Amino acid sequence: MIKLSKRELIDLARAYMISNTPHSLMRSLRETEAVTRMRRDATPKELNDYYDFLTARADRTELSLPLAYATLIAILLHDKPDPAIAPDSSRLEWGPGVEQSARSVAPVTIATFKFSPKSASTSLIVLPP
Repeated sequence: MIKLSKRELIDLARAYMISNTPHSLMRSLRETEAVTRMRRDATPKELNDYYDFLTARADRTELSLPLAYATLIAILLHDKPDPAIAPDSSRLEWGPGVEQSARSVAPVTIATFKFSPKSASTSLIVLPP
C-alpha cells in the first residue's frame, strides 16, 4: 500500500466535508492526488485489502472515513481493474451511491471536426456529468 502524506489526508478530509451527496463525494475525491496515486501505484487487490481493513473498524475517524471512501473510489476507477475484486460498498453509508456514481462516469470524449479544407479544425470536448 502506498503511504499518503499529511497534506493528501487533509485533502481527502476536506473533500469529504464539503460533499453533500454521494455523487459530489465521488467527484471531489476522484480529483485528489491521493486517489490518483492509489489508482496508479497500488493494485486492486492491495486496495481491496486496505478497504476491508478500514471498513471493518467500528471506530471511524475524520480521516479514516474519507480514506475508506477514497480507497473504494480508487478500486472502482482503477486503471487496471480486476474483475475478481468486488468491494462491498454497503459497508459505508454512501457507499452504494458512490459506487453507482463511479460506475456511471464516462471518459472525456474529444471529437475533431473539419468544416472545409481552408478552415481550421474545431474541437468539441464533452465532459462527464
